[in-house]
Amino acid sequence: MLQSGISSMQSAVIGLCLDRRVAAWKLGWNLKLLAIVCSVSLQFLTHLVLRDVNEARQTVSRPIYV
Repeated sequence: MLQSGISSMQSAVIGLCLDRRVAAWKLGWNLKLLAIVCSVSLQFLTHLVLRDVNEARQTVSRPIYV
């Protein structure tokens, strides 16, 4: 998560250095924005599923003490 945030900031700074026009940074509802939204949604869902699977594996491997 931290690496993604730092990478995003680094990309934004490099992008601003390369192209400072405001029109280049405007977002519009097009296929590129839809692709970004879909990929972020899939990444979030994958994270949730893998977290639940990991928790299930940990509970199976831990002995229950009475």
